[in-house]
Amino acid sequence: MDRCVGSMPLGRKDSLSTPSKHVADSELPPSTADVDSILNLFAGIDMTIEESVAIMGSHSIGVTHCNNVLSRFDNENATNANMDPRFQTFLRVVCPEFSPTSKTAEATFVPNDQTSLIFDTAYYDDSIAGRGNLRIDSEIGVDPRTRPFVEAFAADQDRFFGSFSSAFVKLSSYKVLTGNNGVVRGVCDKVD
Repeated sequence: MDRCVGSMPLGRKDSLSTPSKHVADSELPPSTADVDSILNLFAGIDMTIEESVAIMGSHSIGVTHCNNVLSRFDNENATNANMDPRFQTFLRVVCPEFSPTSKTAEATFVPNDQTSLIFDTAYYDDSIAGRGNLRIDSEIGVDPRTRPFVEAFAADQDRFFGSFSSAFVKLSSYKVLTGNNGVVRGVCDKVD
């Protein structure tokens, strides 16, 4: 990742309150988010469409828990037209139809892409091929606003890294505490 993210602004202050996973998660878009909602969200942080598609490349690493995949199979939210049928079968086998709120759905997961431990452009290859775990992962590969960038990033990792770097700096600068708000912590996980 050191090749990807360039110069980061230093001196960001931390909150005076104890870190909260619940609060942090509440800032994330839902697993059912579509291209429109993602582009609107990131436009509010002054990201271009290219940067928005690039920051979605963070899905290149890690896993998706089944409770976030199950909505892909609801009749109400079904957006499977963009999904490779073999990949859909794979998801149905790995994430059988249990309640999205069950402990099993929270504990069971699928890799985000074919190289889920490497920050690379495989996410974009999968998106083009209809192998996206989440709705947004599939839709950015076919939406006419985002597909050109998905294709460009799939073909040019350096371009992806450059766009991701720009987007990451914008995202990390969102809601920065200034003035008397917040503190610079001596120990990152402890409130001074």
